[in-house]
Amino acid sequence: MRIFLFSIVFLCTGLSIHGQSYNTAFGFRLGEELGFSLVQRVANHTTLDLSASDGLFAGHKYVSLQARSHYGIISRRFNFFLGGGGFVRSNEVAKDDYPAPARLSGVSGVMGAELTLGRISVSVDYIPQYVMSKTYTGQKLTADSAISLKYVLWKRKSQVKKFFEKIF
Repeated sequence: MRIFLFSIVFLCTGLSIHGQSYNTAFGFRLGEELGFSLVQRVANHTTLDLSASDGLFAGHKYVSLQARSHYGIISRRFNFFLGGGGFVRSNEVAKDDYPAPARLSGVSGVMGAELTLGRISVSVDYIPQYVMSKTYTGQKLTADSAISLKYVLWKRKSQVKKFFEKIF
């Protein structure tokens, strides 16, 4: 009986340790700016994250697209992610780093953690960014961090449910 119970627990844990627990999620990203985030699963452990903000607080508009690879910590509902992508940022207000309104673009990396409970997903991320615009004379390496609160629009079936559906 112990071997049977151990096998069931091992099977359930082993199957659920992959990536995130949803296919599509949409919500708010709260960092230097208030924006939105749309996350779509494109492969078994990989998502694309489109983030945008309209420049309500910091005076610049921002759009980024990143590919993220998810790794389960305890289960697929609690995972960490690593990845990278690109961004475009336009400054509407002249500041010390931006003497005149400018459009900047560059590459970015990302690392963070995510927890999904039911249809609510909360994630924390850190995004180092490198500005590749040749005319930009300010600081080339910057960083951004934020907390995202998203609603899961399309859930992903758990591997355990798929396994039992095949049997019955």
